[in-house]
Amino acid sequence: MLTERRTWHLLAAPEEGLADAMARLSKMTRAEIYEFYSRLRTQKPEPKGELNHSNPYTLLVAVVLSAQATDEGVNKATKLLFEEADTPEKMLALGEDHVRER
Repeated sequence: MLTERRTWHLLAAPEEGLADAMARLSKMTRAEIYEFYSRLRTQKPEPKGELNHSNPYTLLVAVVLSAQATDEGVNKATKLLFEEADTPEKMLALGEDHVRER
């Protein structure tokens, strides 16, 4: 599974395929793209998103919900839910009705 940090570093990695693909999709050269991500990595070596989560599963749930609401709204809605159910098994055990109430 990719964490936020690992995802960030994949984007910043000087892998030929990634940089070349990004150069084709933008007006930036491969060197400019590498420089851009190198600067981001230097400025924020441990980037943190706005969504509150405790593990990859809660991040996935929060991201799916964020398609329908603001990050602030998702964080309010998931605060109590994630205290009770921070794994797929716990979420299933709560049942759909209980999850909707949260």
